[in-house]
Amino acid sequence: MAKDPRFADPDGADDDPATFEDNDYHLDDRSPCIDTGKNEAWMTGAFDLEGNPRILFGLSSATVDMGAYEYGAPFIFGIVSIQTQGAAGTQLTWSSRPADTYTIWSCLDLLSGQWNEEGTVPSQGQTTAWTDPDTTAARKFYRIKMK
Repeated sequence: MAKDPRFADPDGADDDPATFEDNDYHLDDRSPCIDTGKNEAWMTGAFDLEGNPRILFGLSSATVDMGAYEYGAPFIFGIVSIQTQGAAGTQLTWSSRPADTYTIWSCLDLLSGQWNEEGTVPSQGQTTAWTDPDTTAARKFYRIKMK
């Protein structure tokens, strides 16, 4: 039985799958195609259709995705400052562009690969900050995805 690959928007803004110009075949965050391909030697140094490395860290591993675009490409690959604010939680700060919007994800155990969406944050200018109100976790991993 074939599974739905869960593309971001396979029929585009006009809701017509026959008009390809606006169709978005990037993998959705819940796609069963993420991290399920087979890494081959030729993929080292190869690129997807957008020029991103063919093998990127997806949801839980650096295994190639099935499809034309690697899932990890829209994530921020930059420096994120993390500061514990005590009772206020943990604050993340990163470089941003004024018109962008970001989704914050967290994971308590990287081996489980279970990422939880924490929230969406609009850019605050050249830098953006978000504070995780959870003060109970002894260790937490974060990732920031540009929407």
